[in-house]
Amino acid sequence: MDGELSIRFGMFSDEGDALVRKAVFATITDLRDGMDRETALGRLRTRTAAIIVTHDEIGDTDVREQIAEALDSPLTTRGFMPIESGDEITA
Repeated sequence: MDGELSIRFGMFSDEGDALVRKAVFATITDLRDGMDRETALGRLRTRTAAIIVTHDEIGDTDVREQIAEALDSPLTTRGFMPIESGDEITA
């Protein structure tokens, strides 16, 4: 996943997908930089809270599942548990 950030996340617009890709990439970067799981996911929730203001579909189950799928490998590679619930992604 780390190199495949051109994927879509099921947002209704290209702009929404671009915002989600940016949030996912920033979270992957946080993990690569040694941030712990809870802090990285907390920062992701802050990022998604900013996105939901203009793109409420980020709260859709499909979008959250795709975000989780994109982050599971970077999480488990670093010895962390994968995302278990959409609540870990959106506030």
